[in-house]
Amino acid sequence: MKYHPITFNGVDTDTRYAIAKEFCGQSEPRFVARFCGAWIGQSKFYVSAVMLAAGHSCARRGCAVILSSN
Repeated sequence: MKYHPITFNGVDTDTRYAIAKEFCGQSEPRFVARFCGAWIGQSKFYVSAVMLAAGHSCARRGCAVILSSN
């Protein structure tokens, strides 16, 4: 099952972003975030994959990004 967690205008789903469980070199399937089919990243947890997609969306649109110094 594919999930499309990113919206624009607060209403419409951006179907270019997709998260689905896939095998990607780990012993169990992981949540993989993709943009137009291109790999963004993977995570064991769905919420972390959503954050990867949200960060990618922000960076692609030129939003200000706050970096931690840790």
